[in-house]
Amino acid sequence: MNHFFFSMISSFTALFFILLGLVGIIIPWSPSIRTNFVQFILNESLLLSLFGLISIFIGLAIAASLLINAKRKYYYIRSGEHAISVDEAVIQQYLDVYWKELFPGSDIASRLVLKNNKIHISVDLPTLPIGRQQLILEKIKQDLRSKFADLLGYHNEFFLTSSFHPK
Repeated sequence: MNHFFFSMISSFTALFFILLGLVGIIIPWSPSIRTNFVQFILNESLLLSLFGLISIFIGLAIAASLLINAKRKYYYIRSGEHAISVDEAVIQQYLDVYWKELFPGSDIASRLVLKNNKIHISVDLPTLPIGRQQLILEKIKQDLRSKFADLLGYHNEFFLTSSFHPK
């Protein structure tokens, strides 16, 4: 839904600026269009007000979308009365370093989602023989479990979704 909304707003914004540019190019070179444009502004004040109102709503929608998507996500570590927040980007950096250590020379795509104070990881791993896939997944789970516990104080379970793709 968010992707659809963003695409729709981007399309309308692009179309608006293309049309505005065309009007800006045509008006200075055509006296009759210039006269009609001025006459339109003088006669259609209600329509121009409606255009302004719609423009404000579109601007507010774009601003709201940016604010919603720019919101940082944190994992909160509770220790007694105190809580420490860890930015999602920090955890993603730990994962990126780990994938480079585990699979040097491979560019591993992974996605981290923090939901309800739980860690969800999706990763596309390089192709491995079927017999090694289960072993490497167990190693990854164990390594990440200990990394999260040591570095972040995260002792809850995490969710790992993986797929094996050719390089």
